[in-house]
Amino acid sequence: NFTARTVNRAANENISRSGDDTNQVINAIDRKLDLLISNINRNDQRVDEIEATMAETTTIMQAMNARINNLEQKQLNCKIEISGLDASQMSQNQIKSNLLEFINKLGIALSFGELIDAYPISRQSERGSTSYIIATLNNEETKKRLIREKITHDKTRGNTNVYFSEMLTKANRRLFMAARQYKKNGYI
Repeated sequence: NFTARTVNRAANENISRSGDDTNQVINAIDRKLDLLISNINRNDQRVDEIEATMAETTTIMQAMNARINNLEQKQLNCKIEISGLDASQMSQNQIKSNLLEFINKLGIALSFGELIDAYPISRQSERGSTSYIIATLNNEETKKRLIREKITHDKTRGNTNVYFSEMLTKANRRLFMAARQYKKNGYI
């Protein structure tokens, strides 16, 4: 770990000696410069190795984030978001029974055993606070059937201003919104 100050000191000490020592001073400076260049090259190589390790680590982290997102989405496979129903003044049991009654009034068959749980949440967005009901169904097939029948109902009998959506992870919701925006802008 030689510094420029060390090189200058050595040069000054050696230069002050007789003229015969000039070649020795030049050789000493050359050796020290070679050592410095060697250290710089070694450090450049270490920086390259660290950058390669960071790139590999980034790739691994992206793969792990994708796996975590997939696991989180799998946990949401039996849940739906329902917007357009006000559940703010209801107990959890009232929410479940009122939701079941609403769904059955639409002509969609859903039993009490298929609707495992229902609870209110609110989400902040640029447009303000929005209330939802999160409904947990007994399996993914029931969820798909319920959403499919609600879409059919809205097409044939008119929209009820109550919307059923799949629960998505934050990453999947961002991806869905980006795809929706691309479609709206005519890119796809």
